[in-house]
Amino acid sequence: MGIRSSPSLKTNSLSIDSGPPGVIYEFLFASLMYAFISASLAELASAMPSSGGVYHFASVCGGRFGRLTGWFAGWWNYCGYQFGTASMSAICGKQLVTMYGLFHPEYEPQTWHALIGYLLVTWATCFVVLFFNRALPMIEKLSIIAVVGGVFVTIMVCAIMPSVKGKPYASNEFVWRKWENETGWTSNGFVFMAGCLNGAY
Repeated sequence: MGIRSSPSLKTNSLSIDSGPPGVIYEFLFASLMYAFISASLAELASAMPSSGGVYHFASVCGGRFGRLTGWFAGWWNYCGYQFGTASMSAICGKQLVTMYGLFHPEYEPQTWHALIGYLLVTWATCFVVLFFNRALPMIEKLSIIAVVGGVFVTIMVCAIMPSVKGKPYASNEFVWRKWENETGWTSNGFVFMAGCLNGAY
């Protein structure tokens, strides 16, 4: 789900970081790094099967600092789950506020409206997990259908719309080579690595 939705949510950030080529190359680079991480975790899991996962691997591989590295790995993993969940609720809450604003032109968004959206999404998902636990497999199936369908629709729209409106496609130079650093940082390497956070999310 993050592959499809994260670039659409961060369009301004993506264009400022590096322009169209950065979006493509940063996403590919982040995907390659995740492939290395997945291969490493697969190797560790096959060598040391454990329900503990990351903190167990860190404890065993850490040598004399195994307990300390396992402790940090466990807590970082826990924080990653908590912040990941909170960020998805925040994104969905902001989308709710934005969708409301699209259909109500007179609406003036306030900062606290995003908080209300965040709380609504968080409590709604808690409600679903608590009271509709048996429906979760069906919800997951519907979600994957929506994601795959959304990818197909997005590809079709990107392929068809420019020709329907009579506007030409972007040039080859613009898509693959026109690097735009509008962040204010002088180091393009730093901007590239910071932009990889979008693809990694």
